Amino acid sequence: SSKPIAHCIVIFFLTYGFMGIEYVSIELDDPFGKDENDFDNLRMAFVDFEDTYVQIAESDGPEWADKLRLRLDDPNNHDMIPEEAALWIRPLGEPAGAV
Repeated sequence: SSKPIAHCIVIFFLTYGFMGIEYVSIELDDPFGKDENDFDNLRMAFVDFEDTYVQIAESDGPEWADKLRLRLDDPNNHDMIPEEAALWIRPLGEPAGAV
């Protein structure tokens, strides 16, 4: 004699678990999109650039970090930078170590 209540409970939790896995797969479907929980690769790129400038400023001096920043900073590309990314860009007048 089987217990139908126990079977229904097991089936409920299995279904609930599979629905949870499906929801996670939907959320992970496009990790580099524009949703709130997506990975912000543009911000990470700017953080990496700033870390590079700081490391060069500490090892070779701030003048070399500023030379690298001037070489990589093309004024023609400023229109392509989104507004939220512009908050992460340090102005050229600031010292390289002041991040």
